[in-house]
Amino acid sequence: MLHDQSPEIWQEVPYNSIEGFFGEYLPDTVRIYTKIGYTQSSGRQEAAIIESQNGDIRYALVVFANNPKFSEFDSKLLPEISKLVYDKMVEAKQN
Repeated sequence: MLHDQSPEIWQEVPYNSIEGFFGEYLPDTVRIYTKIGYTQSSGRQEAAIIESQNGDIRYALVVFANNPKFSEFDSKLLPEISKLVYDKMVEAKQN
């Protein structure tokens, strides 16, 4: 369930668990334990535990995007949601 965030690793894999999913826009130092669901007919689903490198930030994120539009290879819905949540968690930790 742990996925390597290093672009030189995941970008070489045609159907990887990063591109189009929670990890795509996160820093490559983040640890992400994820289970994805990729179905062409009904959308994308993902559940993950996301943790900063030092462990100060740790949370679970689950999204069910049950619309065929989100199954498209270029869909950025899940990475955008994940980046937004991660940035808000970092911001809250700093305040």
